[in-house]
Amino acid sequence: MYNWQTEQRDYLNNMLRANKFPHALLFSGPDGTGKKQFAAEYAKKLLCSSEQDEACGHCHSCQVFAADTHPDYLHVAPLDEGKAIAVDVIRELIVKLSKTSQFGGKTVAIIDNAEQLNRNSANALLKTLEEPTPDTILVLVCSYPHRLLPTIRSRCLQIAFPVPEKSAALGYLQQQNIDDAELYLQLSHGSPLTACQVAGSELAEQRKSVLKILIKTSRGQAISPALKEIEKIPLKATLDWSIDFCDDLIRVKSQGDQADITHIDVRDVLSKMAACCQIQALYGVRDLLIERKKQSNIALNTQLLLEDLLILWKQAFKTA
Repeated sequence: MYNWQTEQRDYLNNMLRANKFPHALLFSGPDGTGKKQFAAEYAKKLLCSSEQDEACGHCHSCQVFAADTHPDYLHVAPLDEGKAIAVDVIRELIVKLSKTSQFGGKTVAIIDNAEQLNRNSANALLKTLEEPTPDTILVLVCSYPHRLLPTIRSRCLQIAFPVPEKSAALGYLQQQNIDDAELYLQLSHGSPLTACQVAGSELAEQRKSVLKILIKTSRGQAISPALKEIEKIPLKATLDWSIDFCDDLIRVKSQGDQADITHIDVRDVLSKMAACCQIQALYGVRDLLIERKKQSNIALNTQLLLEDLLILWKQAFKTA
């Protein structure tokens, strides 16, 4: 568990000691805050034969858990990113939960990305939440709890995993020897694990490419060469970094140089761009970007989408 998760751990441990532990939990919070790791570690603790605040790591239960062969630990997640959790997967999980624990204790099941439950799989799970099997604990982990059925949310004890305090996040990144830790933390909206993933990865280089194209286009570069450049970048990265950059520009335009922005390494460039952009046009670009991001799972004409984006972007800036 990470050092910013002690409050959640202590809260659950207190309920466990008071014999008031719920049969269903919902861990929610932004990506990169460690909620999935916490869920797995707490499942290990629940199955551990010791009564310590955290799993001992030495007992037979902890050893088979570490080997990923614990018979009383069940884990479900979407087979592919963005895909739904099928009803057959949940039905299989329910069958396993109905069986007696092989170690004679609890059975713990985790559903990662629980917001990916479709209506059929959610309804199948609901029956188990309404009539839980004794000595079973179900943990739903999700980033977007509002996408879950209200009836599922209401039957779970919700535990929030917000982004940690900046000092704690920066301390963690420095322990991981991340250069430019503050920049990567800002780019990750305060989520330290996401910052680790971005630092030194292709995402970092893709960000630089997207920003370079947007800056050159704002200065009058023709659409055709810009389109050829931006088509080489994965669409998801283009949309994500463009939304953040557009938000930054709107903030600087509205609030001045002290605005809280994501791309802190190009603040000077943003200040110059803000002086010659039309804020209503920027809102139009932002709306288009967000709409296209929502449609990212639909087959789209990527070239046409990017061309529309660049045209709107260019129009948002006054000509010299």
